[in-house]
Amino acid sequence: MVRPRRVAVALAFVLLAGVLLLCAAPAPARAASRPTAVLAVWTEDPSANLVFDPNSSSEPHDRLLRTLDARRGVAVGLMSSIQSAYARQQALLDISQGSRQSGSLYNGDPPVLQAVPDGNGATISGWEQARRRARDVSVTLRPGTLAGAVPGGAGFVGVTGSGDIAVAAADERGKVAGYSTGPASTTS
Repeated sequence: MVRPRRVAVALAFVLLAGVLLLCAAPAPARAASRPTAVLAVWTEDPSANLVFDPNSSSEPHDRLLRTLDARRGVAVGLMSSIQSAYARQQALLDISQGSRQSGSLYNGDPPVLQAVPDGNGATISGWEQARRRARDVSVTLRPGTLAGAVPGGAGFVGVTGSGDIAVAAADERGKVAGYSTGPASTTS
């Protein structure tokens, strides 16, 4: 039986591994390639990422951010999804549009969004409803702006069952240029 918590942890580590592999490339290879960005989504309970030092009274350390921050050439950012009530689908839409709005501005909950594999990429089901819902809040909200700014579109790699997270990689048409998922057991 697949446990959601294990899937989330596996996804986080797959994304982290991708970031680290990207950073480990030789400098000439990185210089010759186009600039890249990796959006890693931590879906685990935040306390699972903290390291507590029993010999210190200071606050716990964030393993993921400290590990990434220690890598040369990696710029680390953190976004919190907490502004009014939290809805995972809304947070992913907010990432895709580069703007977080108060949940009280929206009519109802976000639609159920899921990646549907389509050739090498995917199409997000429910995308048009999400775009209309955003447009009702403001004509400047455009889900998919982030991936639309990436030449050739954005890709998504995750464990089987994590297709809802691919929302953050969808362009303004709800298309994910590259989409690949597999069992969590293949990520270790």
